[in-house]
Amino acid sequence: IARYIANAIQREFLASIKESYSTVGGNMREERKKITISVRLPKFKVGSIVLYRDRPIIIKDIRDGRIHAMDLRTYEKLKLTAREARDIEICKYRRERAMVLSITGSEIQVMKLTNYEVLDIPIERRPMWIKEGEGVDLITINGKSYIIKGVLGEEE
Repeated sequence: IARYIANAIQREFLASIKESYSTVGGNMREERKKITISVRLPKFKVGSIVLYRDRPIIIKDIRDGRIHAMDLRTYEKLKLTAREARDIEICKYRRERAMVLSITGSEIQVMKLTNYEVLDIPIERRPMWIKEGEGVDLITINGKSYIIKGVLGEEE
């Protein structure tokens, strides 16, 4: 039963399973053995912002043994397998509220609501949900800023 439960958790949440065996007693004719099954969940969860091959992504969903994510540079959807998930690194980031001031070609101008600093953010492809005058969240990773919708995990 324990292996069945561990395998179900592994399939659903991309966990890793470790099994260890030990002898716990017995007599000369038969030994008693104990199996310990350890299930280790990944360090990230839905809504986490992580680096995948040096690209910032946000984890949208974990199901069917796959990670559904969105690239924060191109806003493209990604589907990662358990093997590809090994390349995911946890990163530190700063999240701030901002307002979109203007959209011109390949740049979006935003103003941080905390200190009214204005930033020009280059983008490769503009998602339709970014509109002038709208509130967004600004994520800063290693000095580069990225725009996501107002609440983590809701971007499309």
